[in-house]
Amino acid sequence: MDKVIEKAQQPERFPKTDHIVPGSDGWLSPSGEFFKANKDQHKEVADWIMGNQSSELPSTEVLRNKGWILINGPIFRTDNALNYTTNQLNKLSDANIPIVGAYDGSKEFSSQETLDWTKSATKNISDFLDGQDLLDWSGNKINQDEFWREIGDRGYPTLEDFRKDPFHTRFADFRRVRFIDVRDVLTRGYQDEIIFDHGMETYTLRLVKLDSGERICVEYTFHHHDRDSGNEEHMNIYVVDNFTFKDKIKKYISSGIKPQITGDYFKELIESK
Repeated sequence: MDKVIEKAQQPERFPKTDHIVPGSDGWLSPSGEFFKANKDQHKEVADWIMGNQSSELPSTEVLRNKGWILINGPIFRTDNALNYTTNQLNKLSDANIPIVGAYDGSKEFSSQETLDWTKSATKNISDFLDGQDLLDWSGNKINQDEFWREIGDRGYPTLEDFRKDPFHTRFADFRRVRFIDVRDVLTRGYQDEIIFDHGMETYTLRLVKLDSGERICVEYTFHHHDRDSGNEEHMNIYVVDNFTFKDKIKKYISSGIKPQITGDYFKELIESK
């Protein structure tokens, strides 16, 4: 267990609650536990949560880097902020606390709509797999429950892991379902895509725009290896804004890789200063 979480679970000076206390400041952990703080106690509570752990960074920054959220009015999400967990989105939604882009305070991100998309995406993956011939590692046909159980036993993320934390779960290649098909299931109705292909690796971003204006991004990376070592796929899903990928995309472009672009979003992102 993360030492920060372990320390925060000890019933000491700043007790935790399973909900955000209305009208209160405090720290919200990745697992959704809330530690109330007065407006002048943000650092004091962060210091207490950190306990005896040493760091060159201030305790408030350490917590943020670990995915904790400081509750202090509307939530401003910046480029380098970790994406929020489903538990955090549920707590923020229950407390009616808006999430706004740090570069455009007028734009709100809908926690509830993101959660609804996650629920729908999980069902879509399950429905898709129901139509596949699933095999165990010995080549025998199995049902979906057995399939995911074997995946989990081998240390790979499962569908339940994705449902609980879709913005941090990275699916690795388990060599029995084509992830490009899973990607297509998750990005039904997508409007924008950018692809960088540089020989040994193909890097793809697809955006699905929700009614609120929030964008769900599916990142798909395919690593090409030689015939003996096989191929390897990775995919992860998270919320993005206009600034999140600018530096990453421009890094690919500066190396001389010409992207394939569908839609206007990435084109405008590249052209913007």
